[in-house]
Amino acid sequence: MTEIKSRKDHICKSLDCVGVTLSLEPLKRAGFKVRSKNLNEVVTRLSEVINDSVASENVLRVSRLFKDFLGLTGNAFYVKHLSVVMQLLEFLGWKAREVEEYQVHLDRMLEFCCEPPIFEKTSESLFCQDDLEEYFTVLGCLMAILPRSQNILQVQTAIRRLLVRTRPTTVSAVRAELCQRAMEKSRLPVTVVELLEVYEGEMFEKLLDLIKVIVAVSEHCCEWFINGLAECHKLLQSKILDHLLVRLNPYYDKENYCIPPPEVPQQEAERPEYQGVLVLVTKVTLALMMSVFPSGKKFPACLEDFCSPTRCAMWGLRYAFKREVLYARRKTKTHSVRNDLATVILTGMVGLPSWKIIECGLAEDVSVLVAAYEFGAKDSWAETAPAVTTNEDLSFRKTLLLIICHLVKCDTSINIMEERSVLLALLDFINSSRVRTFKVSCRNPREFLELFQCSIRTLTLLVPKMTNSFRAHNGARRLLTIIKWWMTVDDGTYVIIDCLITIASIVSAVECVEILNDFIEEGAIPILINLINFVVIHDKSLATDRQRVITLAMIALKSLHSNRISSVAETLSDQSVKMVVQLLQRTLGLTRRNTKGNLDFQVDQRYLEIPPSGIAMSDKRINIIGRLLIAVGVYVWKCIVYCPINLKNFIETGGTYLILDIIDRVKYPVTCVYIGILADMCEGSFSAAELATWRGVDKQKGLMSLLARVWREEEIRIGVQRTANGSIEDAELPLMGTEQQLSTYHARLDQSCSPALLEMIGSTRAKIHAIRRIIERETFGYNRAKEHYKVLYEDLCTTDIITMQIVDHYFNLKQGQIWIEVVKYLEQVGVNPLGMDGQMMFLMIQRHRGLGVFIQGNQEKLLKTARDADSKIEKEEFARIRDSKLTLALTALKDIDYLRRTTDRKYMLERKAVQRKEVNAALKFPLVADENHCHRTFFEKSNVTAILGQNQRIDSVKMIESDLGRVKLLPVSLSSSEVSSPRLSFGSIRCDSEDILSCNKCFQSDVLCSHR
Repeated sequence: MTEIKSRKDHICKSLDCVGVTLSLEPLKRAGFKVRSKNLNEVVTRLSEVINDSVASENVLRVSRLFKDFLGLTGNAFYVKHLSVVMQLLEFLGWKAREVEEYQVHLDRMLEFCCEPPIFEKTSESLFCQDDLEEYFTVLGCLMAILPRSQNILQVQTAIRRLLVRTRPTTVSAVRAELCQRAMEKSRLPVTVVELLEVYEGEMFEKLLDLIKVIVAVSEHCCEWFINGLAECHKLLQSKILDHLLVRLNPYYDKENYCIPPPEVPQQEAERPEYQGVLVLVTKVTLALMMSVFPSGKKFPACLEDFCSPTRCAMWGLRYAFKREVLYARRKTKTHSVRNDLATVILTGMVGLPSWKIIECGLAEDVSVLVAAYEFGAKDSWAETAPAVTTNEDLSFRKTLLLIICHLVKCDTSINIMEERSVLLALLDFINSSRVRTFKVSCRNPREFLELFQCSIRTLTLLVPKMTNSFRAHNGARRLLTIIKWWMTVDDGTYVIIDCLITIASIVSAVECVEILNDFIEEGAIPILINLINFVVIHDKSLATDRQRVITLAMIALKSLHSNRISSVAETLSDQSVKMVVQLLQRTLGLTRRNTKGNLDFQVDQRYLEIPPSGIAMSDKRINIIGRLLIAVGVYVWKCIVYCPINLKNFIETGGTYLILDIIDRVKYPVTCVYIGILADMCEGSFSAAELATWRGVDKQKGLMSLLARVWREEEIRIGVQRTANGSIEDAELPLMGTEQQLSTYHARLDQSCSPALLEMIGSTRAKIHAIRRIIERETFGYNRAKEHYKVLYEDLCTTDIITMQIVDHYFNLKQGQIWIEVVKYLEQVGVNPLGMDGQMMFLMIQRHRGLGVFIQGNQEKLLKTARDADSKIEKEEFARIRDSKLTLALTALKDIDYLRRTTDRKYMLERKAVQRKEVNAALKFPLVADENHCHRTFFEKSNVTAILGQNQRIDSVKMIESDLGRVKLLPVSLSSSEVSSPRLSFGSIRCDSEDILSCNKCFQSDVLCSHR
């Protein structure tokens, strides 16, 4: 045994010296006990060896262990071994510089790194995040310590394959999402940014390719980190922009890089190496900047804390931008790079507000370019800037205009733009003659539309900041000239829409009175009135784009009138009133024609969804959008109702009837505007005759019925608790809707906010109460109209009278709500009122509850009176029928009708059509109706053809359970069997068989039945 053991030791030592692994089969045949190798044991042993300072120096032993590890690993590493794999990679990365034998193992290890790690157990995915983060950090360190460029490219390939899967992997492999999250949390982005400073040539370009992948992954990762936004955009936090933008300077020097580059020469020698770096850096920078834009509307808060690029970096960006602009005339390939650089500047201003655009001179360069495209830029670098000839040039101009829009936010840039005549350039571009010529010469009208929109909307932002320049260059006259030109050609609705948006924005937002005077002196009010009349008269269909024109013109007119109402009231009273009346009559005329079925009229409640300008409207149906009606209503409210002269003319021309007709035909929120107009009209000039003589569409309901209906519709909309007949359901909540109830009783009250008062904003109920009080106050001038036309209670139904009970006590009920809020707030802050104060609050709350009980009692009395009256009328009618002995005649008439239905097919089909029409009419409810207020009532005996000679009669349909889907209805049986369900109380469903012969075949074949 001693000899065998000595031979075994001698063989093992020989193998260690040789450094190769032989097959174990000869040893087994020789009598040696050979134990199979286990991967876990090899990994443990290898970790112990490389961590031991003495054993790690034995190259042969370490190499043998590496061979065993790589041979047993397979195609990829296991996740549980990543901690050891990172030690091995770092060990090989340092030792490969000194020992050539380790280079072979390093190459093999890096090949394994290109494959995603494998899970041995599914549960490992819950705890592997830390190991994956450290794994990516080690891969980043390898790019800094590996001696050979080939190995560095292998590491970059491995990172790219881990983040972006281009080929299918095994089910047990780590998913790409886990790798992407681990990469974003690791130090790999920081390491890549640090390497940018030292890499050159081909390695620099390869590293930029890797950064593009990391940027794309980071854009998705930042959407996952909801609570950890500080971990997002590590590339930006590591100041990658400094390293990228500095490289755009062709005179970049590592030692003296913070030197401003010289001016761009007009003729520069070709530098292919710089052009390649410029294109690649621009693409990477653009992808990096676009990644900061979130999918929502808000930017992450961490972006505001990012440092601005250094002055040297901004100098590089400016040099590259100016160079590509100058070379765009000679080289069409540079157009895309030029546009990308402009987009980088724009995204930097939007996403990272700390960019110093003005200090580096880019703001002045952009201003020079905007002016140079219109009237040139002599004695400046942009003197040879290219003309607009391609779609890329149009896109570049739009980007420049967007940059100008963001420069407006900084007061320092206003002086620069005034010196470079940016406002004058925009006014020259939107000139009517330029619009015609440019539109004809432009290859893509769509691109011209977008450029025109950007120009005129940029002008909208510049005018409030540059009022003197706008007045000096006759800006008001230029804008109004476009309106005059459009009325002569009637072409290009998008042009007039954009122009009206600008005019409305300027006159509504600007605080300079001189600009408003300029518009008025140039005849803006008559021009806008003529524009509205022109559209109403010449456009018979009144399409959606023309409605937008009228809406914007009304907004501009309202602002001009409200600022100069005293001076223009007398001179333009007739024109403005006539224009408004004509417009209202046009809309109401369409509604009346619609009742006859001639036109398709629809009030669009989505009044905020205005189609974008310039889009052709293929659907020419009449679609009176709510925004148009609101714009007209606001103009009437501000410019006619508050001016006595205009109000008098408006009432004399039938304006009161028009307002009431609109209230009768539209829904909320348009109703709210016109109810407010009516309330102020009654307060300013009470017209009793018009209010008393107005009737609705059915010519039966008057003003009070209309107001009661609007009141009930609002209560249904806000969720006030009402019974089916409209009376109060809860005496403690006679007025509260769902939202107000939650704010008062279930939320914390604020001392500066009252739910009761907030509910009155945008509410029609307060205005209806005001109209009611004004009518009752004007009794002296209203008595004769009341006697002749019965405007108060004489023509009201029971439902309207019940509603008016609440309307009359609206103010007192609202006071009670406020006192409840006061008591709730005092309880909330811990204040207990004592003495007279506490007693007074208690009495006010009791008064509010008592008033609710009082109104509820009155409503019940009214309902009882109505039921008694109906019962009395029904009894009298029944007695009259009984006394006239018409029972036999009615029975005979019924038999005759039955005989005719069974013998005359045409009559039977007519009766069926009438029945279907009645059922369909009963199935339709208003869109704003509540399901608790919707009821359907049919006759006890339905007029249907009998099946199997049976007549079905349902005595009661009251249900015990509301879940009808789980009840299995039994088949109809003969009269000898009583059908009753234990879960439904149908009273009795009796099927009286009048004939034993079946007529089911006749019914299904739709032929005359002769089995009766």
